[in-house]
Amino acid sequence: MLGSDGTCLWRHAFDESADARHLLTGRLVELMLRSVQREPPAGGTIAVPAADVGVRALVDRARHLRHTNSPENIAHAVSLLDRATALAPDFVDAWLQLAIGRMWQLASWDNREVEPAAVRTPLGRALALDPSNGPAVALDAYLSLLADHDWSRALALSARARELAPHDTDVLQIDAMVLHSLARYDEAEEILAIAIALDPSSPRPRWWQAFAVLARDGDVERAMAIVDEAERVIGPSPVMADRRIACSSSPGAMPTRSSPRARSSRGSRIRSSRACGSRRRWPARGDSPRRARSSPRTCRIA
Repeated sequence: MLGSDGTCLWRHAFDESADARHLLTGRLVELMLRSVQREPPAGGTIAVPAADVGVRALVDRARHLRHTNSPENIAHAVSLLDRATALAPDFVDAWLQLAIGRMWQLASWDNREVEPAAVRTPLGRALALDPSNGPAVALDAYLSLLADHDWSRALALSARARELAPHDTDVLQIDAMVLHSLARYDEAEEILAIAIALDPSSPRPRWWQAFAVLARDGDVERAMAIVDEAERVIGPSPVMADRRIACSSSPGAMPTRSSPRARSSRGSRIRSSRACGSRRRWPARGDSPRRARSSPRTCRIA
């Protein structure tokens, strides 16, 4: 929309230092004003508050660290986001990213320290600042599923989040995860396909697509094919490397969907439970929130 200069600046702004980002952001605003035939103030480039640029740099750095899937990097990201929220208490994205970082810690298999309240506090701040923030509403849905096992609320919130942000791949993958957890597998795969079409370069919807195949069908071969295709399209990715390890660790002798055992709903739920690393009951199609209360812990957001 801004032309080649503006696009180039926007693409590279997040790879620069805080000072460089400060200048680039001011230049970008100047280009935007010129595009609507408004001149910038006398004296040159528009000034952007250095504190704002610094906070955004912290949030961007934390987001990058979180996407590595490393527990140490996620912990570092959370510490950066604690600083960002202290510096800018009205910055919605800082609170949201802090909630996401703590959610990843909460959902990790070896979590012994992070409690749901550690996620609810920053998430509540984000929602208080912007109740119509689609990603925040989606995260609220995920927390309802993971910590509370409130399937009805999770389903309603995930649908609401999708209405608010229909083109956000993070929102779509959470909606798909909720549907998958309720054994609505076909609907979940349709939504993941939409997310992949919207952003072919994002590994996370493909990560969940591979997980869905493992959980529903126990089809290791197809899951590995999804990982191979993802790496062909987007190149090596820590997220997909994590999924490749999970696929390789799955029992290779699991039956495919076409086998008699795979057609058994009970057998399918057992394989789903194994894929999620849990021995507790996986809710069948049509389970009510009351019956699903003892369902297994949901897997981590990719």
